[in-house]
Amino acid sequence: MIETILIGVEDDSERMKPVLAHATEIAQSLSAHVVLYHAYDSKTFESLLESRNLESADPTEMASQNATVEAAAETLRDAGVEFSIEGATGDPGDELTEYVETHDIDHVFVGGRDRSPTEKLLLGSVSQQVIIHVDVPCTIVR
Repeated sequence: MIETILIGVEDDSERMKPVLAHATEIAQSLSAHVVLYHAYDSKTFESLLESRNLESADPTEMASQNATVEAAAETLRDAGVEFSIEGATGDPGDELTEYVETHDIDHVFVGGRDRSPTEKLLLGSVSQQVIIHVDVPCTIVR
């Protein structure tokens, strides 16, 4: 039974639209709770803090102010889907994987993009890391 769905939210709002549409439809049909999860890499988080003249901040609070997360929250709210927001700093793939392993998540939705094997090797792939390392069903949406 799927009770809790995690959506890995990235900053590209256009790439997130189909991910959000599929996850919302599933969550709505199952009355599942959704976790909107946004992980900042360390450099991006530091830049964000500097731009807001902050020495430190809670990653979840910062994620709740992220434009893509806000848009996703609005979509879920409009669909009547219960949700929460979680944020983290560090390697996005590692952080998302760790969150799934330490919380009661039943299904993961993340966006995917076309990359060559060389690009995946050099740049990494959050979706690939999630598929390999989590023990729950995953949906990758392009």
